[in-house]
Amino acid sequence: PNILSVEWLEKSSIKQQLLDTDDFLLLDNESAEKAYNFSMRESIRNGILARKKGGLLGGWCVYICSGVAGNKAPSVKELTLIIEAT
Repeated sequence: PNILSVEWLEKSSIKQQLLDTDDFLLLDNESAEKAYNFSMRESIRNGILARKKGGLLGGWCVYICSGVAGNKAPSVKELTLIIEAT
């Protein structure tokens, strides 16, 4: 699994295909890890396990609440792209 910038989602959506990830990798982003209180290594491990279970959102319905999107979370557009890509 890869941790990618939102730009990868946007450009893949525009092209209507999954683009190569090499130019969009986010590696060792300590400022993001601190700001959003997460571990990149743990996120990658969780991603590997999730893929084995049908994908990150496999079997789930996803709703975007207007009071959440854009607050400390990504915008509605970014959340929609993330959901569609999984």
